[in-house]
Amino acid sequence: MHISLRKLLIFITIIVISAPTLGADASGVWNAALRYRFENVDDAAFASDANAHTARLRLGWRQPFAAGFSASIEGEGVVELNDQFNSTANRQTTYPVVADPRALELNQAILDWKNDNYHVALGRQRLVFD
Repeated sequence: MHISLRKLLIFITIIVISAPTLGADASGVWNAALRYRFENVDDAAFASDANAHTARLRLGWRQPFAAGFSASIEGEGVVELNDQFNSTANRQTTYPVVADPRALELNQAILDWKNDNYHVALGRQRLVFD
């Protein structure tokens, strides 16, 4: 069975938005993470050093909607706080490259179910390997 990511995202969005009106527990939870980043590149091939100041925001919502079921959605955006570096997208080619360009994207869209013994998640997920 093939389910497209777009259809899954639409389904999860509808659940997250309509869950409180469907009689589900209204205890949805916001999550957010803000990261400031500075990187300096001193490359002898360029007259100027690159000094990149960027910020990344991850913002998401998890909504339970039935016994053991929940839906989550999370987006991520990166903004440049200055232009003294070459992000490969900002046309500042007189500076060395610091590849952290502007971005706005869907990071996660998950429909999951869990009980005392099992946890099953379906959708686009961010995997972290420690």
